[in-house]
Amino acid sequence: MFTVMGSLVQATVPIGLLIAAPIAEWLGISAWFIIGGIACVVLAIVMLLYKPMATLDWQGPGGGKYYPNIRTGFSLFSLPPLFV
Repeated sequence: MFTVMGSLVQATVPIGLLIAAPIAEWLGISAWFIIGGIACVVLAIVMLLYKPMATLDWQGPGGGKYYPNIRTGFSLFSLPPLFV
C-alpha cells in the first residue's frame, strides 16, 4: 500500500514542475518562493481552524469520537489544537 501511495505522490512531481517552471521564469524565483511560502502558511492556518482536520487524531472510524488509551503516555502530538 505504501509503495503504491509513494509512486502516486512521486508521479505528481513532474506535473508540478511543468506548472511551476514557466511561472517561476515569468515572476522570478524569489517571488515564486515567497508566493509558495505564503500559500503554505495560509493552508496551515486554515487546517488548524478547520475542526474535522484539527481533531483528526481524536476521530474514530467514520468520524466518531475516539478516546486514546491513557497508558500510552504523554505526547506533544496528543495535545488539543489551539484554535478549535
